[in-house]
Amino acid sequence: MRVPARLLAVVLLGLLALPALAAKERTGPDSFVPYRAYTVDELVAQVESDAVVCQRLAKHFHVSQADLVKYLRDNIQVITFSESGWRPVYGVTRTGRIYKSRDYFRKGGKVFGLSDGTPLMKYACANPIVTELPTVAPVVTWEAPSTHAPEEYTQVVSLPVAPTFEMPSATAVHCPEEYTLLVELPRAAALEVPLAQAVEAGKRGFPAWPLAAGIPLLEHHHGIIVPRVIPEPTSILLLAGGLAVLGGLRRRRRS
Repeated sequence: MRVPARLLAVVLLGLLALPALAAKERTGPDSFVPYRAYTVDELVAQVESDAVVCQRLAKHFHVSQADLVKYLRDNIQVITFSESGWRPVYGVTRTGRIYKSRDYFRKGGKVFGLSDGTPLMKYACANPIVTELPTVAPVVTWEAPSTHAPEEYTQVVSLPVAPTFEMPSATAVHCPEEYTLLVELPRAAALEVPLAQAVEAGKRGFPAWPLAAGIPLLEHHHGIIVPRVIPEPTSILLLAGGLAVLGGLRRRRRS
C-alpha cells in the first residue's frame, strides 16, 4: 500500500508543529490575547502579529496601533503588586465589545506595568487594568564633557613673534637749572708783579716785557691760578710801530 506524498508531508508538518502548539497555552474567554504571555517579548510579538489584538488594545487605550506597539516595547515590564485589593479589569467578547469588571489581586502577584510600580495589564492574559497609558518622562542622561586629546594641540599654528627694535640711547642733556646749582666762587684779584720780580722771572725763563708793561703773567680761573695768555711779540711791535707813526705825524702837523 502506497501512501500519497502529500499526505506524508502534512503528517510530518503536523508532527513538527506539535511542540510549538503544545508550548502555547490558550487564554480564558474574553481575553485580549489568544495565548498566554509570560514575558514582554511574547506580549509584544502577539500584538504585532495579530491585527485584531492590536486594534482592540489601541481602541481601549485611545492610541494608534504604532504608538501602542512602541509604548509596550519601550516601557512595559513584569512587576508585582505592592498591596492586595480589588481593581477594575476590562475584558473583550468575541464580537469585539469591551466591558468592565472587577478582580481581586494579591500582594506580590505578577502584572505587566511600569518601572515605578504602576500596573497596566493583567499577567498572561494582558487584559487592561487602566483605560489610558500613563505618560512616561524621558530619561535624561548626563554626559561628562569630553576632554581634548593631546594630539589636538599640535594643530595650533604658532604665530611669528614680531621683532623688537632697540632705540639708540640719547645723550643726557643738562637742564639750565643745573647750572644754577654751581656755587660761584669769588675771583682773585690780578697779580701785580713789580719790575724786580719781572727781571727775576725773565731769568727763570718767563718773558719779562709783559711784567714791565703791567700785564700780569698769572690769572685766577674758578679758584685755580693758571698762566695768562700773553699776546705775541709781533702784534705788540706792530701796535707800537703804528702808535709811533701816528705820533710822528701829529708832531709834524704842529710844527
